[in-house]
This record gives sequence, C-alpha cells and structure tokens, in this order.
Amino acid sequence: MNKERGLGLMRRIAAPIPVLQHSKLWEMLEAVIDGFAVLQSPRAVFGVALCALIAWVIGGFVYWTTAFAMNYQIPLTAAFLVMTITSLAVVVPSSPGYVGVFHAGAVFILTTMFGSDQTDALSYAIVVHALFYIWLIVFGIFSMWREGLSIQSLRMIETQATKNESTG
Repeated sequence: MNKERGLGLMRRIAAPIPVLQHSKLWEMLEAVIDGFAVLQSPRAVFGVALCALIAWVIGGFVYWTTAFAMNYQIPLTAAFLVMTITSLAVVVPSSPGYVGVFHAGAVFILTTMFGSDQTDALSYAIVVHALFYIWLIVFGIFSMWREGLSIQSLRMIETQATKNESTG
C-alpha cells in the first residue's frame, strides 16, 4: 500500500548484505511491486479473476472433448485434474516443449486416480499436448502476422536487446 515506505524498510534490512545492493535488483523489485498496483482496484481484480476462470473452463473442456474425440472415456473431473497437474508440471524446468514432463503428469493422474490403462493415458497425453502445442504455434504465427513481424525482425530485436544487455 505504501511502496516508498516498504522499499525503505527493505533497503535497511538488506543494507548489511552486499549482494543485495545491486541497483538492477532494486529496479526489478520496484517493477514487481508496481505490478501489484492492480490489486488496489476491485474491478480490475474481478476482471482478471473472471478471465482466468473462463480460460480454465475452456481449457478443461478442450481436454475433455479431446478425450471424447479419441473415444477415451474419462470423467470431466479427470480432464480438469489432468489440465491442472500438467500445467503445474510444465513449471519445472525440463526439455524443450515440456516433452516428457507433461506426459508423465497426465499419465500419473489418469492411471493412479482414474484407473486408466497406461497406454491409453499416454496416447491421450500425446494427442492433447500436440493439440495445445500446435494451437500455440498457430496463434503465435497469427500474432506475428497481425503485428507485422517477421523472423528477421524478431532476430534484429533480439540482437539489439543482447547488445543493450551487454552494454548496460
């Protein structure tokens, strides 16, 4: 609620620790605190919560309809639980595209909690993962097109950002 007072207190606490005296660290901390400013507006919090709820409901139904399309009989609760667990599993640093971690989470839930056959569960995990992965690629390409970006322009932006980081 009082950013300056809170930062002042944190600076006094961190003062004896040299590694915590870097200006970049304090700039990042200020940016994080500024990000919480939205919590002061109940309307904004409600809007974010509503959008998150809608995204989770749509995602859960996509998981469930994918199973239905594969003639893989799982309850709606299983689809939502698999979505939740795989979403948490991909937070763990892993291979590119979360190959393996995503599938292990889905198979674990489906076999241990819902008694699914391991082969069926893995097949489902591969299909649902591919579906979302392809969707993200298509959405990314569409977004690049809509913003007027190309691979070359993204490479130039990356090169410029790398130069700025090395000089800053």
